[in-house]
Amino acid sequence: MDDVNILGGGVEVLYEIKERLLELDDLKNRSAKLDEDIKSLTKTIEVKSKAEENEIASTISKRRTESTLTLNASLDKAQQRLKKAKSDREQSKNQKVTERIKNDTAGLHEDKRAVKEEINAIFSKHGILRLINNKPFFTLFFPNGILDFAIIAGVIAAIFTLPALLFLLFTNPETRKVWILVLIYIGLFALVVGISYITIRKTRSQEYYEALRDAKAHYQKIDDINRRIKKAEKAIRKDSDESQYDLSEHDEKIKGIEEEVDNILEDRKKTLADFEGRIKQNITDEIHTRYAEELDRARASLAEKTTEQTEVDADLNRLSVDIAKKYEVYLGKEHLTVPMMDELIAIINDSEASTVGEAIEYCNKRSAIT
Repeated sequence: MDDVNILGGGVEVLYEIKERLLELDDLKNRSAKLDEDIKSLTKTIEVKSKAEENEIASTISKRRTESTLTLNASLDKAQQRLKKAKSDREQSKNQKVTERIKNDTAGLHEDKRAVKEEINAIFSKHGILRLINNKPFFTLFFPNGILDFAIIAGVIAAIFTLPALLFLLFTNPETRKVWILVLIYIGLFALVVGISYITIRKTRSQEYYEALRDAKAHYQKIDDINRRIKKAEKAIRKDSDESQYDLSEHDEKIKGIEEEVDNILEDRKKTLADFEGRIKQNITDEIHTRYAEELDRARASLAEKTTEQTEVDADLNRLSVDIAKKYEVYLGKEHLTVPMMDELIAIINDSEASTVGEAIEYCNKRSAIT
């Protein structure tokens, strides 16, 4: 029919074209349905594969945790016991270090006590007020050395700074009266000067002065004894030789617990190695087997549908080219539909036309009228 002008053909040509168009529509419908099936199967495979991956990952994670759960609990308990054992050892050592310091400095403490008694005797002998028998008094009124003068400077600074700070903190800025602060400082200055004058005048009398200077010398002896005590204490605490403290029982206990911890860690390492090398693969295989049948079936169906679609699309392409080549050049694309073929067939069957060309012309005229 390639060389025949179909416009001169009769109704049999239209029946042939209709049959070819119906075949074309069927191929299009099959291709569309196959495309939907392929998309659905692809989605199913993706969802199932993801579900398989997630189940494998979550199951492995859960089983891995479970495999070392008991060992981890034992390890935690052992580490807690080790921590307590070390703490007990340190406490025992500190107690014995304290006892050693006490024993080694007992003579110095006795000397210190004797010096204090001598100071008390000086105050009693000369009838000096016991209230001033303290280190701060001698620092302020009998300074000796840079440290004492630094302390005096600090006390004076605190006395004249603290009132101003308190005044600024606890008064309202809007109603604050500066003259009140001035009065406070005047009163404070008078108080400090008065106390200092009375104290100096009292202590600078010949009898009291010599006695207090003697007491100050005794306080310096106490300072010297305290420095020797601190030096001895520091040396004892820095002494790395612990053999004299009899800590062997604690050391044996700590060693035993440390060995227990090492054994648990080794067991956990072996358990995890066995899990990663054998159990993990078994879990993966077991879950994969459960999903395999459904996934294999879906993949096989996908392959079958894909092959079928390839064949259908090939037939669809060949038929489309054939129809275009044989009919479209004569009838025009707008007339190549099944309803149009039925209409043209009816025109010829009704004797309104005898050829395809006449039927198309009749149809066009009727359409123009309507």
